[in-house]
Amino acid sequence: MSFRRYVSTILAFTLTISCCSCTEMNNTVPRISRYRDREREYEIGQSEVNDIEEDNLDEETTASDEETLDSVQLVVEHFIDCLEQNENEDKIRENIEHLLNMLDSIYESRTLASVDFFSDYMNAETKDAYQSTEHIYSVTEDLISYAFYCGTQSQYSELFTDLTPTEVTELYGDCFFDLETARAEAESSYYDLAEDKNRYYDILSNDALSANEKDLKCAEILIDMLSDETPESFYESYNRDYTGDEILFLKDVIQNEIISTYYDIEEAINKTGAILHYESEDLSETPFETIQAYAKRISPDISKSANRLIDDNLFKICTSPKAFEIAFTDDLPTQNSAYIFIGQKSKDDILMTAVHEFGHFHASFYDNTHAYLMVNNYDIAEVQSHGMEILFTQFFDDIYGSKASSNSEYKRLKTLANMCYYIFSAFYIGSFEYELVSRIGDITPEEVVELYKGIFNDYYIGYHLSDISHLYESPGYYISYATAALASLQLFFDLMNDKDKAVEKYEKIAKISCYSGDYTFRQALEECGFEDVLNKEYIKKISQEMREYAAEIK
Repeated sequence: MSFRRYVSTILAFTLTISCCSCTEMNNTVPRISRYRDREREYEIGQSEVNDIEEDNLDEETTASDEETLDSVQLVVEHFIDCLEQNENEDKIRENIEHLLNMLDSIYESRTLASVDFFSDYMNAETKDAYQSTEHIYSVTEDLISYAFYCGTQSQYSELFTDLTPTEVTELYGDCFFDLETARAEAESSYYDLAEDKNRYYDILSNDALSANEKDLKCAEILIDMLSDETPESFYESYNRDYTGDEILFLKDVIQNEIISTYYDIEEAINKTGAILHYESEDLSETPFETIQAYAKRISPDISKSANRLIDDNLFKICTSPKAFEIAFTDDLPTQNSAYIFIGQKSKDDILMTAVHEFGHFHASFYDNTHAYLMVNNYDIAEVQSHGMEILFTQFFDDIYGSKASSNSEYKRLKTLANMCYYIFSAFYIGSFEYELVSRIGDITPEEVVELYKGIFNDYYIGYHLSDISHLYESPGYYISYATAALASLQLFFDLMNDKDKAVEKYEKIAKISCYSGDYTFRQALEECGFEDVLNKEYIKKISQEMREYAAEIK
């Protein structure tokens, strides 16, 4: 999908609204029309989406970022004008929904642009298209925030109570803002963040730099990105109910328990005698078809998700050397759906990577949170994906058993080893981030690199500082891999003892929204029958259970 098409898609929605008067903004306005490029495999299969041929897309329907955002600003201006009208509550409610739907549409364009970008991340056109949709989304989100703030100051203030976070009220309430000022502030904020991310990808793709030189330059980026963070604020955006201090406190327990368990499991793996090239070509080339075949043996709902994934072609696997080595699932909120991208994964990894991402995909159907209202809780999200990996271990005898007698046990042990790896590597990365934030303002790039190396000195996880894209895309995210893996391990042993109980617990956690903000991590675990995982006793217990399982295999 070209740059012109992404921007035209966004503009189609905003122009439809901006041409209406305040009293004409009603729910007959159609959803965004996505111009599908069948050669790029964006066949979502929704009946309400209109296909428009390339030949019919003339220059009049295209626009630059600035022109598109001018249209968005006009929509917001109309919305604010409506707030002055008396006895207009029903129309205000409809207009609120229009703004939320508009941002959902832009979010969806950004998702599809990201797939293009990571498929060919050194291509200038795909990079520009991705950055364009990010730019439009970021500024639009801020303009809508300003519109809703204006709503809190109007006669309809009660309609905006749940739409205006405290930080938005403080931002616009403490300063003199009008719509033009709000846009200028939004543009400035976006470019500050975009500059750091662009620098990161430029450094990463610069073959003239050594790994150590890349690390130093990336350390400079981290210092800039985290300059406004404090230890107290660092986890706030993830709706977490634990602190960085708790993570630091548990790091030694992780080192003493999880890492030793990891080595015990690896020893058991070696004794299985399994061949390492265990996946056949058909499994690595058609992982989602394999998922579809087994999903119906887990539950009707999971089978339904697998069928929709295949039928609507909501995934892309890119093995081209031009692709970025990454796997992710991102939302298509106008369709209450999601899209999976897998790039540059080895044959040995691709099936379980697909299973992991399918866990995110499945959970997306239970979550209809508007993009504007998303409060990311990646701890919950990663239980939904790690948990799906665990559920699929019950099929390893069927999937791998015919390849070699020991392969199914090999894969179960490997799954446990991977969970251990998630835990200790994410704890170390999380500890690094938190200690870095604690020293922001008094640390040099050289000291950042030394801090990173120091934390991984005894158990180096094989990555340079420049290799971990999460640090630059989503600072603070990585620790969620550890907390989620700790919780998902409960499903492994539940599955051995009571399959129905394991599936029931997973289905409950899959239906907990990771976006709505209704649940924190510990609340979600308790609601779904999981134990609290962030304490020494639990970590010791789950480590012992894994060691005993590995000993039985030995």
